[in-house]
Amino acid sequence: MRWLLLAKITLLNLFLNIPLSYAGQCSRDEVCALTKKMNPFAVLDKCPMAANLIRDCKNFDLKQVQNLIHIPEFIDKGDTILDQANLLLWSRTEFSEKPFKYKDAVRVVSSARISGRTDWRLPTLPELKSLLQPRRKKNGSGKRSYIHPIFNDGKKWNEYWTTTTCEEVTVYAGKRYGTKNCQEGENGVWFVHFKLGTISWSFKKSSHWIWVVADVKEASK
Repeated sequence: MRWLLLAKITLLNLFLNIPLSYAGQCSRDEVCALTKKMNPFAVLDKCPMAANLIRDCKNFDLKQVQNLIHIPEFIDKGDTILDQANLLLWSRTEFSEKPFKYKDAVRVVSSARISGRTDWRLPTLPELKSLLQPRRKKNGSGKRSYIHPIFNDGKKWNEYWTTTTCEEVTVYAGKRYGTKNCQEGENGVWFVHFKLGTISWSFKKSSHWIWVVADVKEASK
């Protein structure tokens, strides 16, 4: 009977296309590699003894978002807003008239033209996060949100894409709605919600709005 049991285990592993070692205990490196590709329950299916390792991998792989080097100094330029401290030029208002999936958002921004400039791009999470304020105020649209009041954000459900993936940032510890974790690697992207003043993530196939930014070489005198 033992040979029959061994044969069944071998066939099962061949069917799953995984090494025989995955039927029981897996190494830490193996488990950490799997946690980047699948959810914890799927990892446990392949490595039944890996519960503690999964937790250790997640703790080891905590990558938190960093702030910009300088506190923003916003200057009104009409259709654009200059952050002269971080040498960033922002559109005053959202760029898109409808939400887009991530791939389409990148494509749309590549053809953007504002104030004669064509070098616009989607912001990183640290960049877009720098527009958030600690308290909700009326902005340029007359509506209340957590975006800096110099900007004009009038969307009812205003979630804006960043280019920061869950490979680059795996956790965000928010003060308002708790901690957000993402283990989806390049498939997950972080976004900023100005109406709620929150940061979260979604899959690239989701649809969100677009806010654009451009790099400048030197600050205004």
